[in-house]
Amino acid sequence: MLESWSIPRRIGSGFAILTFILVGLALFSHRSVGALGHGYSEYRTTAQQAAAVSDAIEDLSEAKIATLSYVERPVSAERDKVISSIDEVLNNDVLTDGFDQSSALATELGRLTALTQTYRDQFFMLAGQLADVRAQQAEIDTQATLINARASSVFSAAVENGSPLVVTTAGQLLQATIATVLQSKRYVLSGTTPDFEKFVEENAALDHAIQQMQAMTVNGSVNAELVQLVEDSDGFADKLLAFSQARATALEMQDVVMNQIGPEVDAGFTRVGDELALSQTQLGQAGTDIVTRLQMIIPTVGIIAVIIAIMAALFIGRWITGTVAQLVATTERLAAGEDDIAITGTEHKHELGRMARALLVFRDAQVERKEASAERAKLRAQQDNVVNIMKSELAELAAGDLTAQIVDPFSQDYEDLRRNFNDAIAALQSAISRVSETARHIASTATDSNTATTDLSRRTENQAATLEQTAAALDQLTASVKSAAEHAKAVDSSVTRARAEATRNGDIVARAVSAMGEIEESSKQISQVIGVIDDIAFQTNLLALNAGVEAARAGESGKGFAVVASEVRALAQRSADAAKEISGLIENSSRHVAQGTQLVGDAGEALSEIITQVNDISAMTSQIATSAEEQAIGLSEINTGVNQLDQATQQNAAMVEDSIKRGDTLASATERLNGLIRHFKTSAGSTAPLAAVDEPDALTKAIAKTHIKPTLHSPQPKLAAISPGGAQPNWEEF
Repeated sequence: MLESWSIPRRIGSGFAILTFILVGLALFSHRSVGALGHGYSEYRTTAQQAAAVSDAIEDLSEAKIATLSYVERPVSAERDKVISSIDEVLNNDVLTDGFDQSSALATELGRLTALTQTYRDQFFMLAGQLADVRAQQAEIDTQATLINARASSVFSAAVENGSPLVVTTAGQLLQATIATVLQSKRYVLSGTTPDFEKFVEENAALDHAIQQMQAMTVNGSVNAELVQLVEDSDGFADKLLAFSQARATALEMQDVVMNQIGPEVDAGFTRVGDELALSQTQLGQAGTDIVTRLQMIIPTVGIIAVIIAIMAALFIGRWITGTVAQLVATTERLAAGEDDIAITGTEHKHELGRMARALLVFRDAQVERKEASAERAKLRAQQDNVVNIMKSELAELAAGDLTAQIVDPFSQDYEDLRRNFNDAIAALQSAISRVSETARHIASTATDSNTATTDLSRRTENQAATLEQTAAALDQLTASVKSAAEHAKAVDSSVTRARAEATRNGDIVARAVSAMGEIEESSKQISQVIGVIDDIAFQTNLLALNAGVEAARAGESGKGFAVVASEVRALAQRSADAAKEISGLIENSSRHVAQGTQLVGDAGEALSEIITQVNDISAMTSQIATSAEEQAIGLSEINTGVNQLDQATQQNAAMVEDSIKRGDTLASATERLNGLIRHFKTSAGSTAPLAAVDEPDALTKAIAKTHIKPTLHSPQPKLAAISPGGAQPNWEEF
């Protein structure tokens, strides 16, 4: 009965035993792990609470440090940092909702949270008070600077006044002002009572100095600056007193925030953190005990399960392998070639039964395969015979023997192959014979064409040399005519420039004549002016003489006037002498100008005659240049035509050379083709027969078409038109 069990059922029976053991172990582990998980959950909650408390302590520490920084340096960044740190404590959800509300820790945390909120509110008030103190300090500094500057202005005005008493009093006022301002700054920095009392004394001294200055009767800028000083110093002491009170209030608030509320909050959160740490320690010990029990029980149960599993595996393995071993032995006998084997177990429906039935199929297939092998051996022998014969005949064909034929018949399956091979050899032999004949005709034709092309090449080279010499001569003639035309143009350009220069010089001479006339007119006007200067010098001399006479009459008191009159008379005499000299020079210049005017006029007439002759030369030179240019154009066109003929001849020569090369190439190719054809043996004892076949097949007709000479349809050259007077070359048509 057990033999009818399938392999999965046999294996499943063994695993069922292990399953019962594992289920029991799983139930025990589930209860233990549940207890461990509950402890871990409590431990995790406690850890989260401890972390939240630790974060709160850290945030409060940062808030405390930021508060100290803000008190030392009240900037908005430090203030925002304090508020942010406190808000993180207040907004911590674990501190507010993560504890059992009925526990003592929740009550304590509620109290600490409220105290933290008070800390935040008090800090806001402290920040506002410090801002007021800072604003009052700025006002005090501004007013102190203004008072000091105004006292300096009073002293400067007193110095400008010049009164020693005023300067001394103003100096005392300036000294008292400086002392008051310095003491106010000292108190702002220290904030001590002795410094404030010292400020009161210095401020009283300043008021006394102002009163002394006011008691003096001083007008002008000193009085105005003094009045302005009184206005600027008004209320300075009151502001300093208000600053002192505001700072005292800020210090009290700072003490409340930093020395009362802050330490109490820190101590409270520290106590809560210690209690949570103790709770974590207890929960950790409970989890350790559960793990210790699991470490002792699970290995014991595991060892028992392993022993049972080994025993079940041995039993089930032998149970399964017994049947499988029997099937393996049967398979090995089939593989050894035994066909008369009795295969048992084919009646079962499980996997082993299907394997037995498969072996039965393999045994039957092996019998059929042996019978098929004998038939294939017979067919392979026939195929080998055909392959050997074909290999031998193809080897002779590869060696060039086209007379090979397969005489012995093949089996019925391969007889068509033999006939096709014999027909292909016969057709190839016929084709090679016709190719050989055609190659001989091509070689003969190529030789004749090469000879004719060589003669044409020599004649074309002679014609090209003649045209080249003619073109060279025309090039030299064209260059000479072009050079003459260019020289004529250069002469024409030079004459044109000379004519323009002569015209311009004529204009210059005309302007020079006009300028000479103007110079002569100016000389006459200068002569008139010099006459006036001579009259003025004469009158001045008379006046100086009269002044000398009057000075002599005045006696001793007129000596100075006599000396001046003498100097004026001498100056007038020198002016008259200079005027006479200038008049003589101008008369000489006038004579020279008249002579220059006459000479310039003569030069102008000569230049006019030169311009007329240059114009005639320019006209003739232009005609010569035009004629030379027309000749150069005509010769250039003739030279172009000859060059085109020369190029065409050179191209023809190149084409002839190319034709010769192609003929040589064709002859070489024909020779190589003959050599290849001679390699084939087309009849018994001979190679490549030359006799043509009486009835050409399609291949012969195709080769014969290559011997037909193509009809040339080259265009007829155009003849030049013949005039009635005789045959004349038409150069345009050429």
